[in-house]
Amino acid sequence: MLVLVLLTGCSALSLAWSYLDGAIVDRVDDWVDLTPPQNAELQRQLEPWLDHIAIERMPDYTAFLRAAARRTRSELTAADVEWAYEGAKGRYEGLMADAIDAWLADTLARTDREQRDHLRQRMQRKNTEYRERYIDVTHRESQRSLAARMIDFIEEWTGPLDVQQTQLLYRGVRALPDTSLEWYRYRTRMQAGLLALLRRDADAMEVAAWMRGWWVDRAALRPDERTAFDRFRRGLVDLLTEFAATLTPIQRLSIGRRLRGLAHQLESIHFQTVRQ
Repeated sequence: MLVLVLLTGCSALSLAWSYLDGAIVDRVDDWVDLTPPQNAELQRQLEPWLDHIAIERMPDYTAFLRAAARRTRSELTAADVEWAYEGAKGRYEGLMADAIDAWLADTLARTDREQRDHLRQRMQRKNTEYRERYIDVTHRESQRSLAARMIDFIEEWTGPLDVQQTQLLYRGVRALPDTSLEWYRYRTRMQAGLLALLRRDADAMEVAAWMRGWWVDRAALRPDERTAFDRFRRGLVDLLTEFAATLTPIQRLSIGRRLRGLAHQLESIHFQTVRQ
């Protein structure tokens, strides 16, 4: 997730990229409490992986961002929203699969008992936070929390929304099916499965297959969960389509400018890496 945040939200991306390996190590260390040899091994694995991302994937990311920027020159349609949603989703899944296979599964497979206990406790704390925000509250409070996060993210791209746009998003989120409990049950089930794999010293290939099934292709979803999540996804795309139709020319200009700026930074990272 850290890579995706940098790819989509950092105004100083070229500078951030130089420190990304250290940031990833720090994030992994927070979850599994790496030993010094594990820390060094992860650093060793990350260098070629980040070069691979910069050389092989960034041209595609750049093209996608520039194509998205071109679409903001006119009013956005349902087809534009669907194209952007599916394009971002596919690239996210590809990046996650790359990370799992290149270094994440191997790092998890090398953890010892104390580190697995640390990971379990970290998961429990995050699950508690999720419950407090989305489950152990009224349905209305959960909706408000989701709508507020959505509005904050959108305003980073568009600038301030007007009252009608804000009301549309709050009203639209209220109409979305509540899948908070399904997501919670899914994540805790997948966490328990991962911990069980690690306890029996599963190899990196087994761990990678589990993580891809969890984070990438969602192969472990039960039929009722898949139905609920598909319904939420359709509702979200419909809401974003309705919202996109309200964007002003100035807001679309802001989105397009930001997309082109990110594309330029990714292209610079690509060529800097190629020349090394």
